[in-house]
Amino acid sequence: MEQRDAAVRVGAKGAIIIVLKNGKLVIPAVSLDLSKDYPIAFNQITSLMKLEEDMIIISNADQRREAEYGALAAAWSII
Repeated sequence: MEQRDAAVRVGAKGAIIIVLKNGKLVIPAVSLDLSKDYPIAFNQITSLMKLEEDMIIISNADQRREAEYGALAAAWSII
């Protein structure tokens, strides 16, 4: 929630955070195991990216710049 809120504060419409935790892709408050709940999305993500202990931030907005700022703000809220 903190990361999504940070993205929205800088102009994004929203953000989705996907975390690789203990070998499972997790979307907090949505899915504790993406491979079981959303297997197609899981397969697409894992085929496109080589993930280790990572976090994926997907931000959306009306303008590309706002989406980029949203993703950066979400990332900064983590560190």
